[in-house]
Amino acid sequence: MRISVNADNREYSVQIGPGMIKEEGLFTGFRNAAVVTDETVAKLHLDTLMAALERAKVRASSIILPPGEEIKSRDRLFDIYSGLADSLIGPSDAVIAFGGGTVGDAAGFAAATYRRGVPLVHCPTTLLAQADSSIGGKVAIDHPRGKNLIGAFYQPVLVVTDTALLSTLPKEHLSSGMAEVIKCGAISSGDLSAGDGDLAHTVYRTAMIKAGYVQADPRDTGIRRELNFGHTIGHALERASGFALLHGFGVSMGMAAMARIGQDMGLTEPGTAERLISALCAAGLPTQMENVDRDAFRAAMLMDKKGDGETVNAVFLKRIGQAAVAAMPIGELCDRALGLCR
Repeated sequence: MRISVNADNREYSVQIGPGMIKEEGLFTGFRNAAVVTDETVAKLHLDTLMAALERAKVRASSIILPPGEEIKSRDRLFDIYSGLADSLIGPSDAVIAFGGGTVGDAAGFAAATYRRGVPLVHCPTTLLAQADSSIGGKVAIDHPRGKNLIGAFYQPVLVVTDTALLSTLPKEHLSSGMAEVIKCGAISSGDLSAGDGDLAHTVYRTAMIKAGYVQADPRDTGIRRELNFGHTIGHALERASGFALLHGFGVSMGMAAMARIGQDMGLTEPGTAERLISALCAAGLPTQMENVDRDAFRAAMLMDKKGDGETVNAVFLKRIGQAAVAAMPIGELCDRALGLCR
């Protein structure tokens, strides 16, 4: 399965299917490649990717980082830069982000800024990254004051989505990825199912929705903001937990909260929150904010990257399948969210 994405004057393909990284011809356009990955993915799958690059006659090296959100730090970013310099990566070569969303963010930001930009290839290994974060060009690292505060838009030249890699993904990470699948149904298609068991099809239909938003609004200034449904609260929950909370779990609780808040404010059709929460629970996702560090949550909300002064572009549901973006005081949204905490 193939999706063509045209954004920021660059057209690239998203190749989706089991065993995709072994497909002939995908990597033949590069001379050198630096594979950026983490220790977990390296143990499971790095040999497979390196063998594929060798068959394509690409001289490849690897930069292996510890797993977790700490990948998106200044120190790890400079580790990546050092690896790119050691591998003599240049404009005819590629940085290959081989991992989940944190690897994609950090490796993507490194590719965007090293030598003012070198080609980026995403090879996502988690459901969340395959269905969502590998498409669209958002790359970033974190700052001590907030998640993704230092970032850029930098489109890849290729996305290679091997759904067979999901077979080694822990159950909770599969559930986490389903949050983005359900989100796309909630804001666009109206389909709140977590798929039919065919993960390749689930990834494809969700990636198609994401690609449509990206092409319509590459720089996130209009309709693409709808993709942030649940993320303002979700990111704050992640931050408040010290990133112990999985991204998809935070987004799930954020979506549930925004649906409840929207209903309370009369912006969301009655019954919408109940339908959404039922779908999230069926996918094994949490929907209730519990044991939240309120001070840390409030600090994270105030530093949300989508904020503009004292307001934030809050994404609500009008109904299942239709979203709306409204400017809202950050303090009010924070108070309403904390009012839902147990």
